[in-house]
Amino acid sequence: MTLLEPPPVRLRKTSRLRMAIILILALAVTGFTRWWAMNQQDADMHPGGLAPREATTTSLSSLPSFATILLLGGLRGPLVMFLWPSTETQKQQHDLEDMDTEIEWIRMLQPEFDTVHLFQIWNKAYNLSVQMSSLHDKYTTILDGIDYGMKVDRERPDDMSIIHTVAQVWEGKLGTSSEHIYYRRRVRRESQSLIRVSFPVNRQADFQSAAIPEGWSEDDAPLSTNDRTQRVSVLLEPLMAERITAKFNGPGIDSLPDTQSQAQDDPTWRRVRMDPMLDLNGNLLPQYTQARYPRPPNLPASVPWYDGSELQYLEQYAPFHYGLSPLALAYNGYKRAQMLQTLWNERSIQVGDTVIDSRPGIVQKMWAMDEWERGRRYEIGMWGLTLANGQPVDPLTDPSDLEQPAQSTPITTPMVSPWQREAAIETYGLAARLMADSCAELKAHIARYSDTAQTYFVHIDDATSGQAFMQADHDYLAAMTADGQQQKDLLTSARAEYDDALHEFAVTVLKYYVDDGVIAMVFPKDPKTGRQYIGANIDQIDRSQWLPLLADVLAANARYFADPNTHQYDQLRDQHHEERDPYLSYMLRCKERMIEIDKVLKS
Repeated sequence: MTLLEPPPVRLRKTSRLRMAIILILALAVTGFTRWWAMNQQDADMHPGGLAPREATTTSLSSLPSFATILLLGGLRGPLVMFLWPSTETQKQQHDLEDMDTEIEWIRMLQPEFDTVHLFQIWNKAYNLSVQMSSLHDKYTTILDGIDYGMKVDRERPDDMSIIHTVAQVWEGKLGTSSEHIYYRRRVRRESQSLIRVSFPVNRQADFQSAAIPEGWSEDDAPLSTNDRTQRVSVLLEPLMAERITAKFNGPGIDSLPDTQSQAQDDPTWRRVRMDPMLDLNGNLLPQYTQARYPRPPNLPASVPWYDGSELQYLEQYAPFHYGLSPLALAYNGYKRAQMLQTLWNERSIQVGDTVIDSRPGIVQKMWAMDEWERGRRYEIGMWGLTLANGQPVDPLTDPSDLEQPAQSTPITTPMVSPWQREAAIETYGLAARLMADSCAELKAHIARYSDTAQTYFVHIDDATSGQAFMQADHDYLAAMTADGQQQKDLLTSARAEYDDALHEFAVTVLKYYVDDGVIAMVFPKDPKTGRQYIGANIDQIDRSQWLPLLADVLAANARYFADPNTHQYDQLRDQHHEERDPYLSYMLRCKERMIEIDKVLKS
């Protein structure tokens, strides 16, 4: 055989067979090492015999056939290398067409990389949403980011980094961003199972006259007219639909639960609103509370347990007759992440242990404040009141302006919107529970991480005063329709709670919002040590001294922050006035309410 002659056929067949065997063995070894790595990860994440992670599946059915071939073949790496710069270029050029598809391919091609998923959740919720021109499009793009995270969570459950990042989106984008007023209203409404009411087009004026007093507005629930059938339809929240259809009924008027397509694997599907999380009675839908790790029957109730359901930590607060706050969903996600860290020893790849552990208590208080504000709006609407300047309350009204309108209204004042009283009572009751639970959560946190305790003292104090304040408002409104001894008991309870809140607000101001110079002027000295009290320990003086001392502080402020030319109090010199003023408005409400209660109890 010369050098130019081909090798014998048998030799070529032997070489091919050897190569095939090597490839098969390589695939087998790869599969085994992947199986071993996943099991080792489960063992690390579930110490002490806790339930293992469920088997995960990544569906390829939603990918085009050629992408599936690439995914299963040798071009997976090159495809990913092409997709990443492609999506970034499209984002920079504001060319978002087909970008969702490319991001989905990246997710399918790199399913086990948390950093990929965390980036894409943030990318959709923040980077892409800001490129949208309308609030509606921004909102649905943010929901796309949440959808992405929840899809990963279902395929690779109990990954605290993913769960925590989704919670950050609920909080930072939908709960507290500059556009949160719009987003909160959308989430509240769409988290409910809506009712579709339809009627002939010639009854539209009748519908509007019946619906407006019941809280309907076309901004929240637009009317949709079908020119072919000459019928109008509108999606309403369950309680609103019940109130409206009690007055607006007759032939041709239909009221049925709405259904929306869930075919998210359809390439033509586009999200237009949130999927409902609540049934018609305000309870969480079963798919969100189904435990993957059932609680052992012999486990004491005081021992925490993570059951793996999506909304485990909201179930205790149900029903939610007026929808879910995005801050409620943020709290639930943060609590899940905290439990995965505490019980399963998971660690976030982006956030420290202290932050993971603190967020549930902080955001639970924020959720309570959201309920607080809603309660104020319902209460003002119940009596048909206006703001102090005579202007009507609207969605943009600052929460600090909502304290005064109803604070001096006697409980005998006739209601113009009775349903809003029921809403306010439920909302205040929930806010009181949340404040109490936030306080307990934060105290538990500083017991675990005492080196950062100083950061959370003011939050604990706010939750303590807020709990008394909200419970007082709840009891005050509940007393409106009570009779005899029951009314007396409710008013007596409300008065005691207002008094507690009044004193707690006062001492909070004294502890955190008094200038050092004013402290030196008016704070008393400890009779045992002879040393002057400071903000950190002023709560140790007798409770009866808190209110008089605060009065002395406010009088001293007028002198200490006086303009040298006009000798008048200069608010700009007082660095704490913005933080202090809300507490003073809360205190005024407490005082006015106690006056009204005393009138009734003495009559």
